[in-house]
Amino acid sequence: MKAVLVFALLAAGFAAAGSQARAADPIVGTWSGLVDQYPVGTQPQYPATVTFTSSSSGTSAYSSLSCGGELSGGGSGGAYRFSEYISYGRATATSGGCINGSIDISVQGDTMSFRWSGSWNGVRYGASGTLHRVGGHRRAGWSPGSWVRGTSVANVLGTCFTTWTCQPSSPIMRAPESKVVSTRAQRTKGACAITNDPESCGVCISYEPAARCEYCVAPQDCDPSFMDCCSGR
Repeated sequence: MKAVLVFALLAAGFAAAGSQARAADPIVGTWSGLVDQYPVGTQPQYPATVTFTSSSSGTSAYSSLSCGGELSGGGSGGAYRFSEYISYGRATATSGGCINGSIDISVQGDTMSFRWSGSWNGVRYGASGTLHRVGGHRRAGWSPGSWVRGTSVANVLGTCFTTWTCQPSSPIMRAPESKVVSTRAQRTKGACAITNDPESCGVCISYEPAARCEYCVAPQDCDPSFMDCCSGR
């Protein structure tokens, strides 16, 4: 009886270890980010979200394109290949939409390299970008924008100043749970300072819920507290 009990405990231990190993696959979880499409279409850059429940299956969603699909495939060692079947928002001969394709993925920590490819009417299409694990740890960074000249005004001393608006090429992309579609980013430096020097312009990158959006605009030489970054969209 004692030997049977020991064997049962060992078997339970092996089962628990196996369950933990399966749950620990690097790709399991939800990933979100921006991808660039080529050839360039009506939306050259758009948000992509993929969720994997195992190393062999998952779902995809492209909120600004109103489409998504089912992913099947697999891999190991952080490298995966999936087939994507569009389950809603599929393109037809008479309407736009998304098409089936293949996705090559590599995962390192909380960062995912995403490369999609497919064809439609004999034309090859592709999209690639970097996605990040939702809820993962990610350092803030900057990507460039461009300052656009606004109106010029004279102050009470007669000095003329020009306001500038920072307009990055990337849209504001919110986390999937926010249920808000992406919008173009546009902030005015006048909230912090009125200047004739538009050189310092960038995009602050962070995650919800702390920032409530993934892309918010602020001059790099300006205190974000004066810009009220990421609020009042």
